[in-house]
Amino acid sequence: MKTKQKKSYKDGLKRCVICDEYMDVINFHRNRAMRDGLSHYCKSCNVIKFHEYYQANKERCRSINYKSMVLHRNRQNARSLANCTYPEAQVCGADGCFELGHRHHPDYNKPKEIVWLCRKHHCLLHSELLM
Repeated sequence: MKTKQKKSYKDGLKRCVICDEYMDVINFHRNRAMRDGLSHYCKSCNVIKFHEYYQANKERCRSINYKSMVLHRNRQNARSLANCTYPEAQVCGADGCFELGHRHHPDYNKPKEIVWLCRKHHCLLHSELLM
């Protein structure tokens, strides 16, 4: 026998499955795996859920974070140096684009060599690198 489920949307508001409150969609993280493209949990419930998971699996989480830090140390060092060297955003380096850019490191072993790219051109560059 099927139980009647509550609707996930009502008057343009989405329902959180944990706190059972209806709220605006900006209170939900994006999740491409879901039919509507949003998480089932609101952002505040998601924080609580993550905190509970971390407390229950503290050693595992710390181990994963440490391994990631060691594996990508040069990337983190390059980003930190770039943040200190260039604290203000600059215009995109792509031809004809005048939007403010993000820092892009073509080579993390050369931390002071950065290229400024707007979000659009930065995403395009990374999608080309993955192909």
